[in-house]
Amino acid sequence: MLSHTENCDFNALDTPSVHNRYCATTEFMPQAESGNSSAFSLQEKFRAGNVDAGEKVAFGYGIIHKERTYVYMQDDPCPYQIVVVGPINKQHKQYEYIILSNWARFPMIGLVRDLRKFYADYKDQVETDLEKAGFMDDVTGSNPIHYADWSKCKKATPINYISNVLTDLFG
Repeated sequence: MLSHTENCDFNALDTPSVHNRYCATTEFMPQAESGNSSAFSLQEKFRAGNVDAGEKVAFGYGIIHKERTYVYMQDDPCPYQIVVVGPINKQHKQYEYIILSNWARFPMIGLVRDLRKFYADYKDQVETDLEKAGFMDDVTGSNPIHYADWSKCKKATPINYISNVLTDLFG
């Protein structure tokens, strides 16, 4: 299992028809604070297309104003907002998970601190919360939830990085 830092989250659920990312992690870094507003930057690492692809990096930023949070990602024109929030971990004082989506309720991104804990303790509650919030519809069968498969993810190394660059360049 891959490790993470205090400000890094694993993408546990996503919308592959939109994002097509594997083994994605997102790191948040505070940037500025003024009154009731603040800003942060984010860095997302992922493998595009499949778990063996080269690791790529995308950037973004977020604005928190009063009770609203807007997250802007490099390759997505619509801002994301937090739609479901998990409990706060007593040890590190941060949320166990957050679910992001936009005004259209599509796509979704689920960021979690600990994958095992999320699947063991929170997965069912997240599905219930998303259904209550109108993200899942039993009548039409609309269910945008896709759980990321981390079982094949490997840590990036210089050797596989160089191999992926050479493959991208020369096929």
